Amino acid sequence: MADHIKIAGLLLFALVCYVLYFPGLTGPFILDDFHNLAPLGYGAGVTDIPSAKAFIFSAEGLTGRPVSMASFLLDDNTWPSGSFRFKHTNLLFHIATGLAIFLLIREMLHSYCRFESNKAISWAILTTGLWLMHPLLVSTTLYAIQRMAILAALFSILAIWVYLKGRLAFRDKAYAKSSLLILASAFFMVLGFLSKENAALCLMFIFFFEMTVLPGTLWQRPRITKSMVLSAVVLVIALVGFFTYDFWVSAYEARAFTLAERLAVQPAILGDYLLKFWFPTVARMNIFDGRFEPHQLSVANIHVWAGYLIFLSAVATLVYGVFRKEQLLVLGFTWFFVFHFMESSFLPLELYFEHRNYLPSVGLLLCFIWFAEKCRAVVRDKRAFFTLGLVCFLYLGFCTQILTKTWGDTTSFFVKMEGDAQESVRAKILMGTHLDSIGLPEFAPEYFEEALQIDPRQSTAILWLVYIRCKNGDQAQYNYAPMLKNSIFDFGNLYVFNELAKMQLSGKNCFSATDIDFQDLAWLIPASSGFGVNPVAEAAFWDSVSNYYAALGDFPKTMEYVDRAILATPSIDLYIKKAVLLTSGGLYAEALEAARFAARYHQEHYRSFFADRSEEIGFIISSLENQIGSTDEEGP
Repeated sequence: MADHIKIAGLLLFALVCYVLYFPGLTGPFILDDFHNLAPLGYGAGVTDIPSAKAFIFSAEGLTGRPVSMASFLLDDNTWPSGSFRFKHTNLLFHIATGLAIFLLIREMLHSYCRFESNKAISWAILTTGLWLMHPLLVSTTLYAIQRMAILAALFSILAIWVYLKGRLAFRDKAYAKSSLLILASAFFMVLGFLSKENAALCLMFIFFFEMTVLPGTLWQRPRITKSMVLSAVVLVIALVGFFTYDFWVSAYEARAFTLAERLAVQPAILGDYLLKFWFPTVARMNIFDGRFEPHQLSVANIHVWAGYLIFLSAVATLVYGVFRKEQLLVLGFTWFFVFHFMESSFLPLELYFEHRNYLPSVGLLLCFIWFAEKCRAVVRDKRAFFTLGLVCFLYLGFCTQILTKTWGDTTSFFVKMEGDAQESVRAKILMGTHLDSIGLPEFAPEYFEEALQIDPRQSTAILWLVYIRCKNGDQAQYNYAPMLKNSIFDFGNLYVFNELAKMQLSGKNCFSATDIDFQDLAWLIPASSGFGVNPVAEAAFWDSVSNYYAALGDFPKTMEYVDRAILATPSIDLYIKKAVLLTSGGLYAEALEAARFAARYHQEHYRSFFADRSEEIGFIISSLENQIGSTDEEGP
């Protein structure tokens, strides 16, 4: 087959992918989109370099994910915004990732797995098309904030592809070219890491590749050498886990499950991910899966056992591949497990999310090629293979089209998320908040009540019930204080608390039908489990409480909660807020001290890529100094 025909086939897959996804671009923002994109609207929006820096480094996480955050400025510079442009850019990056997968798989097959060039290109095109059209990836591509996962995958794939090219150049003794390519690989890794931290796992996969596949490495070395290297790696991981165990255990105080429970259930979840990839159905594709949420974790859960069975089958297949030296099989499953290592192991994240498969699923394409090659060796009827392949692509396209249309229609999306995940607490809460947002608050309480029936410790569901019943003018009596005190703190509490504060300040008594007053929330929410685990969330809560008392004109209470926020997580904004409040109370000396704390904090934490606020802080300090000086001159 001529090269230009093959390239046309690759571009055709990209075009088909674009057409399939296009109906989904009109869908809503959801979940983490709001929290992460809201800084676009701070102040007057992103209008200059300082405001751009402030937004780019506004995200949480080890790095702040500045590359991903910067990419959102391609779509808009203010908030609220329309979702179409954000999702459209995600789709373009998704297609770009598919093209990068083509380059990587072609390189692996031809240069390292000894596939003939035309055959390697053909398989690379087919598997790229399969990946682009797979319904498992819809929830990543059409979830705006998951651009972080998409960009991390794109740069990781490019990093590994360029590294493999560099190792080939090294083998051919083109040392200068090899050095440049490996430096380029490191550059892509850094971009990936600054998009999302799991791109760091590129190093783990490259280490494995070096130890097993590259000529002259462990494939050809004595078994004792392999055992020594693998034992050393396992020992290092075990030592790191041992010395950081207390830290990770404490981080789980804000979760409804323990570290041990998470580690116990993740193999079953990985098995379920594998099932979704190999046997996709529209009904099972969902950002939630209540079958693996904390309240469902028990030995009687058949879904957990089924997931374990699939996981163990995958591990057994990997072991078979190691002993039979089936490179494609070993590479494929190793890729899948390596790139799941961070989000599907010990980190205190939600147990289950489809988007975690975006990069790991690339490895399963290699497993698919291995399986198809084995089948071709047995069944030599090319027409049968062509027919089966066509049916598979038509089925994948059909499933993806249904899902993208569902994601593109707001009502259909929320109905599916809740309807196909009846055991999911998060799906219930999402459905209830959606009904409130479209002007149907009278239908929302039943979903929050169902969420609490599934898991009574959901503090967000409790607060939403208080808010909705206040909004609906419900006069029945409800006892929420014991439930809230025994609940688990969630970042979603902050939004509902602020909405309740607005309603209370507007003159509507939101708590006549409950056993608590609004002021009680200032101690009931902090009394919930895991409140202090996330210092940023704790500071944000105390800051919200201070805003409420400031609106009431209660100066002592306002300052008390500002100080609590600073104690939890100091920041320039909080110090400036304290200075402004003290100035409004005529306490200029104390305000000047707070402003100087802001200057000191800025000096200690400022980096060249952060927004420079020294001029703003300097103006506040000079104004206060002038005010104090003029006051002293007036004297008694």
